[in-house]
Amino acid sequence: MNLHTHTTYCDGSEDPVEYIHEAIELGWKHIGFSAHAPLPFQSEWAMKESQIGQYVREIKTLEKHFKATIEPIIGWEIDYLHGKGLYSLKYNEISNAEYLICSIHYLPILMSDGKVIEYIEIDGTVDEFHRIYNYYNQNLKEILDLYLSNFEQMLNISISPIRIIGHIDKIVINAENYPEFHSLKSNFYQSLFDILKKQNIDSFILEINTRGLYKRNRHNPYPAFEFIHLIKDANFKIMINSDAHHPCELNQGYDFVMDYLKQNEIALNWSSIKD
Repeated sequence: MNLHTHTTYCDGSEDPVEYIHEAIELGWKHIGFSAHAPLPFQSEWAMKESQIGQYVREIKTLEKHFKATIEPIIGWEIDYLHGKGLYSLKYNEISNAEYLICSIHYLPILMSDGKVIEYIEIDGTVDEFHRIYNYYNQNLKEILDLYLSNFEQMLNISISPIRIIGHIDKIVINAENYPEFHSLKSNFYQSLFDILKKQNIDSFILEINTRGLYKRNRHNPYPAFEFIHLIKDANFKIMINSDAHHPCELNQGYDFVMDYLKQNEIALNWSSIKD
């Protein structure tokens, strides 16, 4: 199963039906679609508000057509935005979905009074992240603390659909380029863990996202194996997703993660929204 996929409705490269055909080839019984939900500003990768109805109708049509073979599931990836919360919950089609992948892709540039000047992608270009770094006086700890604060606020928002936490440490993509990150890393991961421990263990599923392995040649998924070692006895619900933007990516990185866990004798509490 893979519940983290992106099609031509957002920044993916193929139509939903192609993902279904590939999932059938893999012998799966379920395939989830998690289009990037609309944002309150221009974005190259998020769905436009005008596409919401068409997206829902198409997945429902595919569900009827393929019901004897596989179950397509309508979900969304929604962003937490500082000061705006989970903005896309304003749309009924999103707030009533079967599952939501809750993620942070943006951090705010804040004025001294807390007003947001703009939002900048944490997983965008090195130059974009360096803008955040310079604005916050080249203080990486302040940036990581802001991320942690936003992460905790995101989890404290009550939602009805099943909540999957998307690529929990994706800020590391750019943060690890700064030498000081290595002295901050352990505390950062411990803080993420501490935030999760405050939550009802049944209120979320934590995603192991393999996209960094096969697209960025990283040696770690999201979250990093260091964090997975930290949480191995916490009994959190865990699922593996590839964050696929093309059907051929549906199970990319799965074997690598499973082999690592086996070799290191890490047993996790695997979960599925269909358990």
